[in-house]
Amino acid sequence: MTKRILLALLTLLFIVFVIGYLYLTSKKPVRDGELTLPGLHKPVTVSYDHYGIPHITASDDHDLYLAFGYVHAQDRLFQMELIRRLSQGKLAEILGEELVGVDKLYRTLGLERFAVQWLEATQKRADPRVLKILQHYIAGVNQFVENGPSPIEFDLIGIPKHQYSLVDIASIAGFTSFSFAQGLQDDSLTHQLSQKLGPDYMKDLGIFYTPGFEQIPVDPRLAVQLSKGVKQIISQLQPYGLFHGSNGWLVSPKRSVSGHAMLVNDPHIGYAQPSVWYEAQLTSNTTDLYGHFMGLLPLPLLGMSSHHAWGLTMFENDDLDLYAEKINPDNPDQYWAIDHWQDFEQQTEIIRVKDAADVELKLLATRHGPVVNQVFDDIKGSKHGLDQFKRPIAMWWAFLDTGNRMMEGFYGLGNAHSLEKARAAAEMIHAPGLNIMYANSQGDIAWWAAAKLPIRPKHVNSKLILDGASGKDDQLGSYDFSHNPQQVNPESGLIYSANNQPADMGDGLIPGYYAPTDRPQRILELLSKKQKFTPEDMKSILMDNVTPTAILFQNMAIPVLEDSESELSEQEQAALSYFKQWRGNHSSNEIGATIYNRFRIKFMELAMADEIGEELYPNFQFGFLIDRSIWRILNNKNSVWWDNINSEKVETQDQIIIEAWHQTIAFLSSRFGNDLTHWNWGQDTQLIHEHPLGAIPALAKLFNVGPLSNEAGEEAINNLAFKKEGDNLKIVMGPSTRRIIDFGDIENSWGINPTGQSGLFTDPHYKDQAEDFAKGKFRHHYISPKQIQDNLESTLTLVP
Repeated sequence: MTKRILLALLTLLFIVFVIGYLYLTSKKPVRDGELTLPGLHKPVTVSYDHYGIPHITASDDHDLYLAFGYVHAQDRLFQMELIRRLSQGKLAEILGEELVGVDKLYRTLGLERFAVQWLEATQKRADPRVLKILQHYIAGVNQFVENGPSPIEFDLIGIPKHQYSLVDIASIAGFTSFSFAQGLQDDSLTHQLSQKLGPDYMKDLGIFYTPGFEQIPVDPRLAVQLSKGVKQIISQLQPYGLFHGSNGWLVSPKRSVSGHAMLVNDPHIGYAQPSVWYEAQLTSNTTDLYGHFMGLLPLPLLGMSSHHAWGLTMFENDDLDLYAEKINPDNPDQYWAIDHWQDFEQQTEIIRVKDAADVELKLLATRHGPVVNQVFDDIKGSKHGLDQFKRPIAMWWAFLDTGNRMMEGFYGLGNAHSLEKARAAAEMIHAPGLNIMYANSQGDIAWWAAAKLPIRPKHVNSKLILDGASGKDDQLGSYDFSHNPQQVNPESGLIYSANNQPADMGDGLIPGYYAPTDRPQRILELLSKKQKFTPEDMKSILMDNVTPTAILFQNMAIPVLEDSESELSEQEQAALSYFKQWRGNHSSNEIGATIYNRFRIKFMELAMADEIGEELYPNFQFGFLIDRSIWRILNNKNSVWWDNINSEKVETQDQIIIEAWHQTIAFLSSRFGNDLTHWNWGQDTQLIHEHPLGAIPALAKLFNVGPLSNEAGEEAINNLAFKKEGDNLKIVMGPSTRRIIDFGDIENSWGINPTGQSGLFTDPHYKDQAEDFAKGKFRHHYISPKQIQDNLESTLTLVP
């Protein structure tokens, strides 16, 4: 009997194994042999290299983009579907109630509604080839949806198949502009702090704050609600990949060993799995591109050919303003518009929620834009944001302008073999604000800050909530593109951008959320060490993990701690010895890096949390404001921030340094033990690329990639950003790719993907680059036919 039971169990396990194997095999992408693709004019060849990157060769662009849509979808359909739903506020329908807040935000922004208007405007003005590319690509995606296997995630979650359209492409283009979230979060936080604290505090925060100008009064609870609400939503969006920062620099022929121009770029984006970029080479009778593409966008945001290359960093200009409107006390459906009561634009949308009741969302808009209060009304005692605060907050956002020719701009960059064409393409991109870095085979290097810059009244501080009723804070138009910061073939032979504040072009500094001086200072320092550079030099610079702020902290803290060494415990003195020897780098074995980062967090908390308050400080702690303020207050021993407003005595910077050191070493001892050799940076932080389903513990090991070693530091060139989850520092952002392109040897261009090409966890290319990426290694971009053949993994032929 026992043998029969055992045999039955083994048979059952074998059957389950076979069924599982057949199921998983059926989901794999087809990269070999021959497939029929209806609609093709002629056969298309798709050569896959050993990283799973497709090199597509077609007779014309119709066939090229039809094939690309199919190929892209079979690797990344789940990613496409998720970003589509995100941009249109339809995630809760498949993921449940936790995503209702995200859906509210995107329904309020109205990207899907805006996409319809944008398409109408684009059809009237754009080069017909742009629309045809989009149409052919979407047709290819839909061919896979109809005939290919659904991704595993579709089966697990229960996602219905969707026929994609140009509206979906346009909606997702809005998602790429999500850098605006920083403004939505920080403007409300800054306004709250400006009402709560005096001008001396605001000056040290690095805010362009002019005392004496009248501020629009806003209920403090509303500012808190907006700031906390956006912070919560942004944290939910991390697994989808958000643009955040970036490095880019250009070297002219006279500064390169090859005697040709070089481009180096590593855009910083929220870590996600699948990774943000999908690489592909597209070749036809009119197209020659090697590009980095986002899901459901057939025009590369990063790209190159044998003639030219471009990259980008986030401009970080302020392209979002918040306006406090005034409701008519006799008619809640009206607001004051300069000199009359005007009706709100209103409409109601229904958010479908998985396993829960539908949510009805009433959307309002004023002449400035959508009213955002209702997005963040889920706080205790609040039925509706407007009901509680009686002050609608409307949001003007540069992206919501049908004159924004972003897609046409990236089409133009793909064909920009000359400076003139590249400049014309950059001028079309109004939002998001981007630094376009450009180089070509003729030896030109150039940078354009691509954005439609608004002209604001001189008194307006765009970091605060503005007066929407009177009209006095309204924008006065926009600047011509010639006013945008830009640089072409400078005498120095170098151009660099690291999200830093651009120089004044004659109209004053451009308001924005610019990064502190760490990365640009370090890039300039390293580029000044040699007269001529090779790609190997650029690899070293891209992986540099020294943080200049750390050196600043050492210069400030070490003398104070040395003077107080007699007050330090033996453990604290040993830690000080490691801290003194440390050189500001963030290699995984560095003990000083762990001490510094924990010390910095505790020091800033002791200095600023009492003024900012328990409710707001978590939003402030890892944001734009604290990064900007560090450089201002550390060198100012008389800063008002040093005094604890909750105590009767007046504290000093030195006292905060000593107390922060006590608390830091006590924390690290309890976390890692008394043996300091265990306090290494790689132990304190590890990199995990999170899949949207990776939050489910049973699925995490299948879908997430990592943990991996960490060789990066906050605001180092090899940059990371983290947030606190309990006592842990969770890495949420870093380089999304690293590219080095030398026109002296274009076939030996270098790159890397944080995880892999494929979005299917059973695929060998799901994470085959992850270890190399974490360790700072690079791989070639295969461009020439010989390179592709020498590194060929398989060939797929698509036939009519």
